[in-house]
Amino acid sequence: MTPALTESVAASVRVGLPVSAGDLTPTEAVAARRAGADAVKLFAASIGQ
Repeated sequence: MTPALTESVAASVRVGLPVSAGDLTPTEAVAARRAGADAVKLFAASIGQ
């Protein structure tokens, strides 16, 4: 599990490790799957006040 969509996702995919990427937005979720993440964990949060 990564806390965010970082280069660790691609590095894990390259060496064959399953990886679950953390994300905050739908755009990050799509990008994580495109980067090869096996799963995506949504970290729901309120932005702003």
